[in-house]
Amino acid sequence: MYSFNGIGTTIYGSAKKEELFGRERTEAEQAGFLPESRQVIKWFTFVFLPVIPLGTYRVLKVKQGFWTFDWPRFSMVRVEWDWGQVVRHYLIGYRWILVPLAMAAVAQLLGIGR
Repeated sequence: MYSFNGIGTTIYGSAKKEELFGRERTEAEQAGFLPESRQVIKWFTFVFLPVIPLGTYRVLKVKQGFWTFDWPRFSMVRVEWDWGQVVRHYLIGYRWILVPLAMAAVAQLLGIGR
């Protein structure tokens, strides 16, 4: 993943958190990962806004200290699309456009501001 000034690819979201148990937990911790996974969406972004979804992934995050200057590191495995999560990201990312448009439509329907 790479982005420059908000243009490029990144991951957004943190859905369906799952704790790892047994052998999976042991293997993850031995490899330096946190013992949990989360579901994220990989996006092509423009000015940090999600433009094109590139896939749904299950992610393990590498253990890092609280005070670190390193970028977060992940292990990502592609999973089936979660279109509900994609729609939520669009709604969150573009709410600054959608809310005023909805308010203007309601005002027009009610005849306010004529």
